[in-house]
Amino acid sequence: MSPVALIRILGFAGEGVTFLGGLLLAVKEAGEERRTRVVIGAKKALKAWPELKDLGAEMEGLPVTDEDSVEIAVARGASRISRYGARILALGFVLLLASRILEAMH
Repeated sequence: MSPVALIRILGFAGEGVTFLGGLLLAVKEAGEERRTRVVIGAKKALKAWPELKDLGAEMEGLPVTDEDSVEIAVARGASRISRYGARILALGFVLLLASRILEAMH
């Protein structure tokens, strides 16, 4: 395979990875309403049944003991998705940049 073909493949890979990173960030943002509904529902449940605090319920690996812990747990899940999306997006840009540099050299 010629170097030019490999450079093009690198560019296509960069475009694909960049698209996936952007898609992941968009999906995270699109789920914001659902996360808000989860927080509201969990807060209502904690108000209606205070004994739920003593059952050791967890969300995103954090114990749910009060209303604030519910919001922290939901935010943790959303931030995890954002971190992955940003990393994938950055990797895609690096691949695109590498392909452009290599194109200029050949």
